[in-house]
Order: sequence, then C-alpha cells, then structure tokens
Amino acid sequence: MTDQDELSPQDEAISSLSEIISELTSPARSLKLILRKAQHVCEILGWDSQKTWFQAELSGYSSEVSLPAHRIIPGKKKYQASRSTYDTMKWQSEEMVYGVNPDIFEEEDDVLEVRAGIDWFLAASRTGYTEQTDETKEVTSPSGKRRTTMARVRTFSAAEIAASLSEIEGRVYNFASKAYVQLKYGTAIADIWGEYRAKVEAALSQLDLTDHLQAIESGLQSTNPEIYRSAILGCRNLLNDIANHLWRDPRQRYEHLPGQTEDGKLDVSRGKFGNRIAAYLHQKGLTGTRGRYMRREADRLAESIQSLISFQSEAHEPLSRQDARSAAIATYVLVGELVSRTDLQPIEEYGQPSVED
Repeated sequence: MTDQDELSPQDEAISSLSEIISELTSPARSLKLILRKAQHVCEILGWDSQKTWFQAELSGYSSEVSLPAHRIIPGKKKYQASRSTYDTMKWQSEEMVYGVNPDIFEEEDDVLEVRAGIDWFLAASRTGYTEQTDETKEVTSPSGKRRTTMARVRTFSAAEIAASLSEIEGRVYNFASKAYVQLKYGTAIADIWGEYRAKVEAALSQLDLTDHLQAIESGLQSTNPEIYRSAILGCRNLLNDIANHLWRDPRQRYEHLPGQTEDGKLDVSRGKFGNRIAAYLHQKGLTGTRGRYMRREADRLAESIQSLISFQSEAHEPLSRQDARSAAIATYVLVGELVSRTDLQPIEEYGQPSVED
C-alpha cells in the first residue's frame, strides 16, 4: 500500500465502526474484540472520555470511581446447606419428605458491585455467580432428627448477569451507530448548520443581541457542569429579549389565541416570552399547520427552559451538557424560523390577524 492509499484517521474509524455494527448483529460475536476495536477508534480520534469507558469495561473499574448502573447486579442472600455435596443432597431429600421451612433460609435481596473486566461478565453470564460468606448457623434438619451447619451465600443468576452484558452491548452499539453517522455524514450536516447559524447570528447582530450567543457558547464549551446553567440562562435571556423586541403591545392578553388564564386568552405580559413569540407569529400571518407547529415549539421551548432552571435550583444539582446543548439547538432553530419566516418588524399594536387560524 502506498502513502496515497493509506486511510485517514477518520476513514479508518468509519471502517472500524462499520465492522463493529456488523459484528454486534452476529451470533458469533466477540464482545471483547468489539470493545477493543471501539477503544482503538477513540484512540485515533482523540475521544478521551469515551476511550476511558471502553478501557474500564475491558479491564475493570478502580475502587476510586463510581460504578455505572449495569455493573450493580441484583441477587439474593440466603442460608443453604453446603459444606459438602452430601449435606446438600441429604437436606434436599428431607425437604421433599417433610416440606420446606422458608424461615430457615432468611432470604433477602442483595446486590453485587462488579469491578472486574469483561471476562468476568462473559463467564458469569453462562453460569451465574455464587459467593459464600463467613456466616454460618446450626439448624435442625427438616426431619428433626439431626443438626446440620448452614452457610450464608450470595447468589446472582446467569440471567441477571446476561442482562447487564446486554446493556454493555447496547451501549457499544449506540456509540458505534452515532459515531458512524457523525463521521460519515457530519461534514454535510455541519455545512447546513453553518449556513443556518450564520443567518441567525447576522439577524441577532442587527438587533444587538449577540452578547447572549457568546454566553451560550461559553457555557457549552466549559467542562464545568456548574457553568451549563449559564448556557440555559443565556437561551432564556435571548428569547426573552427577542420577544420584548418583537412584541411591544402593552396589553396583557392576546385575544386571538387561547391561553391558560381565567378569561381563556393568551397571557402576553412581560416575561412570557413563549406566548409573546406565539402571538407575534400569529400576527405575522403564520397560521394553519405551520403556524400551530411553530407556536407549540415556542411554548414547549419556554416550558423546557423554565423547567430545567427550576429543577437545578430546587435539586441543587448541576445540569448536564446534553441539557444545555438541547436547549441551545432548539433556541437556534426557533430563532432561525423567526428570521426565515418573518420580517422581524415589531408589533406595536396588534389587530385582527390577516388570516384566521
């Protein structure tokens, strides 16, 4: 192979991801090999956080990190006659004659935290896992004729472990599928989004609202979860200022759309940016299916942003980057629709819509 024939890192990753997707649908798949391929993809692309996950699944998790949910396996803890195969068989035969006393076993729910690598899952998903503790007790056998020693054991079924293994496979498939699409078609999508974003930012520049975009972008680029709230607040502030610019009628109600108020009319008082944008769109003639869709999107986005802010304040927990990213994308799309479908001229005093909904 000549230098010109060598694959670029992106093309090599696309090829490997295609193989991973194909192998995961094969009954003869090797999950260990698939995980190694996925780790290699992350290595050549510089995706460090994803690479760390694959490394941990392959080799195991250290005691310093929290385990993901699929590595906490439900099971049972109970006493059983075990010390020897003979004791177990003798106990079981007596139970068949004299009956079972469940109180003797003291069965209770248990969980197993698995920090081992993928080899443990592959083996235990076929056989299950049993672990004997140091706890023992002396009890009378079901016949009442002898005393026997019972040991406390922890048991985790093969089915529960296989379910966790399936969760790992599912996560690998989702990673491979999304990464493949991103690498294979991401350039075309980026070009479309770039044009869309340029249109939005040009319009906001004319309205002197670009400071909000900078706040959103800074929040999204941060690695500090505490800063993601700033990005969502930036979305809210941007939409609120756009609504105040576009809707200048001083009345508290918009008579031509229904709302959740005592009089059944839409509340367009200051701060109700979703309703104000909806009223603006209606006044600008965006009615029918398209108009209803855009108004619902404005309302949904306003409710989503307010809910995220309230949740973070009440729960005192940081928001995720995905929360911030989703809010930012939805904000861009809504502003883009306003830019594309209206003249952005404010409504000073609303009147009868030009077209009835």
